[in-house]
Amino acid sequence: MWWSQGYSEPGSGSDLASLKCRAERQGDKYLVNGQKTWTTLGQHAKMIFCLVRTNVWDDQRFRDQIALLEVDVVALEMLVLRVLSAEKSGKQSLDIAGLLKIRGSEIQQRYTELMMLAAGPLTRPFIWEAMEAGWQGDMALPAANLPLAGTYFNMRKTTIYGGSNEVQRNIVAQTVLGS
Repeated sequence: MWWSQGYSEPGSGSDLASLKCRAERQGDKYLVNGQKTWTTLGQHAKMIFCLVRTNVWDDQRFRDQIALLEVDVVALEMLVLRVLSAEKSGKQSLDIAGLLKIRGSEIQQRYTELMMLAAGPLTRPFIWEAMEAGWQGDMALPAANLPLAGTYFNMRKTTIYGGSNEVQRNIVAQTVLGS
């Protein structure tokens, strides 16, 4: 299966902040209006991964949550770079490893929470037997949303495995503070 990437636009290049191509939801599909360029081998593609503007941004609180998550991801990246720098210089980086686990797992959980909020009630768990029995109502689930609930529930464990975040906080405190 050939895929094409629809990022760049005429007059904008790869400046994603200036995207003009829009997608408007119509039922469980989107109608895309706009142009894309630089779709290498696009003539062979059967599908396109396309970056577009939508109206998910109407909710100021949701926008704020995405911005906070982005700040946390950038901070986590800086922490990873700090660990790599310590490793390269031969310094002990174990005091930071616990912080990476804590922040990384919490960010994973928040990311899946935002996915669930973005898709709304259509992300409920897909249980085939329940669907056949009519327990989940007659609302059809878009195929694209089916994995969201499973991913969300699967990410709940990330703050527990590899040492719960509470235990990791104690280890970091003892290592950093020496108590």
